[in-house]
Amino acid sequence: TKKAREAKQIIRTHCKTFGSTLSIADYYIPHMIAKKFIQTSRPCEIVVANTHTLIQKLINGEVECAFVEGQFDTQLFDYHLLKQERFIAVASIHHPLAHQKITFEQLFAYPLLIREKGSGTRNILEQSLIAHGLHISNFTHYTQVENMHTIMNLLKKDCGISFLYKIAVEKELK
Repeated sequence: TKKAREAKQIIRTHCKTFGSTLSIADYYIPHMIAKKFIQTSRPCEIVVANTHTLIQKLINGEVECAFVEGQFDTQLFDYHLLKQERFIAVASIHHPLAHQKITFEQLFAYPLLIREKGSGTRNILEQSLIAHGLHISNFTHYTQVENMHTIMNLLKKDCGISFLYKIAVEKELK
């Protein structure tokens, strides 16, 4: 897409060190800076961390640009929207609520698997809950997991529910 080409150009011409959140690093960065780019470009460093950490690294001058998700102070930075991705509730195919249209309130009885504080993914979930007058504490039980792949593996074992970007579970949805 045009935005992906623009992002590649920014990296290629401006950034020796750039950051990416874990979700973006897993699902977009490999396509944006394919093998050919890495082999032909000047040396670069990719820092993978959560949104909060990357914003701090930008402020401290430790990275020159960053691909982040979730909210940040837009007054502090020049920024461009790279892509909008659907954020969906996810559970095992064997989960009692699978394949149903549900409300947040119906989910509260089930264990929630969430990313760590500072994660853009968690921030998006928290903001969605707040918009409905709700909070993570409304869930009977929640477990914080710092890795999306671990969350996905726990979901496959029907250990709870989570909220993830659709692209992260696209293969599983098919």
